[in-house]
Amino acid sequence: MPQTSAFNTDWNKMKKYFLNVFCASAVACLFSMGSAFAGSADLVVIGNIRTMDKKMPVAEALAVETGKIVYVGDVKGARERLSAKGKVIQLGPKEMLLPGFIDSHVHPFLAGMKAQGLVIDQPESKEALLASISAYAKAHRDLKWIIGNGWPPTISPTLEELDAVTDGRPAPSTVRMRIRRG
Repeated sequence: MPQTSAFNTDWNKMKKYFLNVFCASAVACLFSMGSAFAGSADLVVIGNIRTMDKKMPVAEALAVETGKIVYVGDVKGARERLSAKGKVIQLGPKEMLLPGFIDSHVHPFLAGMKAQGLVIDQPESKEALLASISAYAKAHRDLKWIIGNGWPPTISPTLEELDAVTDGRPAPSTVRMRIRRG
């Protein structure tokens, strides 16, 4: 029976040990990668998040799933909920996420007035504009004023033209202007 040296025996033990460590590490990596995308959130936002909740006024991150916020808290918790195809938005140092603003600038009185008046959206000509005003004035003979909004400043009827279609009733309008950038 051939004799083996101590070096060969130790080397074989070391190979088995390193192979076991490598396999265990590989399995651990695969499991940890799977758990990083185990969530179902479509979106994670990371940054300065104001919650307006007295118990947690500021959060580091939030997770959104199909349009609903499903998590607010730390970055680790939000990332755990992220799906494999989810998106991460990192807010900049001067950016902040605030909840609940759908229309951040409205004047309630003016919005109410506009909703009750004649809304004209992009008339094709002055004649089309005057026809819309005339139809509205005839349908609302009880109104002392014909209040309208929305026509562009490029189509401006004269006072005489407005008097003709409103039976001389005042007809103020807010004008829609388009601001072009760039």
